[in-house]
Formats: sequence, structure tokens, C-alpha cells
Amino acid sequence: MNKKALKLIFAFVLVLTFGLIGAKTTQAAAYGAKQQTTPKRIRGTWYLYKTSAGSYGKNTGLQKKYLHPYRKLRITAHTITFTTAHGKRGLKGNCKLYKLPKASKFSSSKLMKAEKYGIKHKWINLYRIKKSSISFTDQNWLQLFQSSAAGNLTRTGSKLVFENGFNRDTFRR
Repeated sequence: MNKKALKLIFAFVLVLTFGLIGAKTTQAAAYGAKQQTTPKRIRGTWYLYKTSAGSYGKNTGLQKKYLHPYRKLRITAHTITFTTAHGKRGLKGNCKLYKLPKASKFSSSKLMKAEKYGIKHKWINLYRIKKSSISFTDQNWLQLFQSSAAGNLTRTGSKLVFENGFNRDTFRR
């Protein structure tokens, strides 16, 4: 092969590579998502300390595998890593924090694509952020409903409380 053909192939591969890298970073913006930042007060690694029933009391009607799902939470600026207890069901792994887009801007088909993309890439919707607390939904990114895997994280003193209608778990560093 001559040098011109090699240079042309190399330039094509280079452009294609940078195009693919750029495409991944713009996907979130295409769905109207904006990255969220957690408050500095609740960042860090938190370990399960104490469990109790949530606002529904002891008779939640849920199976045990859904109650008190997390044994460790690692909260960084833009992610939360969930470690579930053995045999429990909840969010798992490293989840990215994105704000829910306004539904009025999109058609229903675009919203469905956005939800599928958010579930695939483990996006969590933070719908309330305060100085020492956040409220989040689970991986059904565009749907706000009560789930045993989602709820409020609130720091009170040296403790972090994960609370929803089913659980009230206290974490310590």
C-alpha cells in the first residue's frame, strides 16, 4: 500500500474513534438529563448500624428480601454505590445521579427511550436536594413512586438515615 492510502485510513480511524468518544458524553444531554451533585455533608462511606420499620410500622406487607436492603453506601459527588445485604433486593453497584428532564419537552416515544437509556446506564433521579439530605427514586428513572429501594438520605449529626415508607435504617461511618 502506498503512504497516501495509509494516511487516509489512519485519519478515518482517528476521526471515528473521537466521534464515538464524543457521542457517549453527549447522550445524557440528548435526553435532557443534567448531572446532579450530592451535598458535601453526606458524602463518604456509610455502614449499616441499626434497622427499624418505616412509617407503615412493622406490618409493611413486603417480603423480607425487600426490607432493609443496604449494608453499605458509598456516596461521592456524582455517584452512589449501593452494597446490598445477602439475599436482599435493592439498587446494586455504582449509580449515576441525573436530574429528571421536563416531560413537556419530549414526545412519549422519546421519554420511553430516555427511560430505557437511564435504566441501562444506572441513572438515579434526585428529585430533592438540601444541605444535608437527598431524595431519590430507583432505576425507573422517569417514574416517581414509592419503592423499598429508594427514599431519603438524611444526615443527623454523625449518622446517616435512609428512610422510606417501609424502612428506617441508620448508617455510621
